[in-house]
Amino acid sequence: MEPIVLEMYAHARRRFYEALRQNLPEAVWFIAQIRELYRIETQVRGLPPSERRQARLESAPQIWKGMKAKARELQPKVLPKSTLGVALNYFLSEYKAQPASRQLEAPGQPHGLKRPYPSTIRGSRS
Repeated sequence: MEPIVLEMYAHARRRFYEALRQNLPEAVWFIAQIRELYRIETQVRGLPPSERRQARLESAPQIWKGMKAKARELQPKVLPKSTLGVALNYFLSEYKAQPASRQLEAPGQPHGLKRPYPSTIRGSRS
């Protein structure tokens, strides 16, 4: 099984925090799962790339599968433009959009990610 890219979890977390401000208990669950993913990253920091990858493969896929299942379960029950609906839609669209070839093995890059695209935005000047 290929690891799922985790770069979008900071953005997804932000959207779930917006839902949390409206006292939506479902948002608490998603934030707790994202914290678990961050905990895994903290634990593997400093390990060689192969060991980091192995540790991620042992823990993260179960968390992601649970999040995806919960998001799919909740999505038809909430309004799409509600804060929780926006968070769920973002999470599910990003979950589907991540190519399996993008891996989390580059410790020197922001968020420890390999990026297949330049770090500058097209059209910006340095």
